[in-house]
Amino acid sequence: MSVQAVNEFNSKVRTLLVRMVRELPGDAKIERLQRKAMVAIDMLPTAPIKLIGPHLLRYQKDIYSTTDYKRFFTMKDPFHEEIQQATKTAGDAQAVLEVIPRLQEVARGMTNAAQHEVLEIVQDMLQCYVDFVESEQR
Repeated sequence: MSVQAVNEFNSKVRTLLVRMVRELPGDAKIERLQRKAMVAIDMLPTAPIKLIGPHLLRYQKDIYSTTDYKRFFTMKDPFHEEIQQATKTAGDAQAVLEVIPRLQEVARGMTNAAQHEVLEIVQDMLQCYVDFVESEQR
């Protein structure tokens, strides 16, 4: 297991959570999501990369779209159905599964520059997942 990939992925998740709270201060749902996801990260450090990573990989074309970087934010809840299924087996870590759909929702109201910054973080997360998978196969 690549500890570096896991730590970097979790750092990116934390960054996105803080960013969402800053974008919508006082939003109880986002603040609750942040608390739950932070606990899940602390208790099960590999949970975020194992739960979110496969979904990022599935939508890598949208995440890496060079012609339309907004594509990722305007997709009609690509993770929604998958996350409902995965949540049934995720248990306590289910909060981390909610990060990307909520991020997409929050990011729709951000400036173009802010959306671009967020997408770069998501792209970094995807690369961390690829590194993690590669290290697992060695």
